[in-house]
Amino acid sequence: MGAQLKEVTAAECTAMLRLVLDCLDRTSPEKNGPDAQALSLAALHVQQAIDLIDHPHALDS
Repeated sequence: MGAQLKEVTAAECTAMLRLVLDCLDRTSPEKNGPDAQALSLAALHVQQAIDLIDHPHALDS
């Protein structure tokens, strides 16, 4: 059974991206922004999300 995806609005996408940025800000010791490891991890999660959106049945195999 494939994942059910819903259409999202630009406002919902913006809200999700703001949550990601807030999480990255909390990963830095001085709260001056994320370190390289945090950015790399965030990029990985964003890519995984894009892959799921572009290929929603990829995890069914």
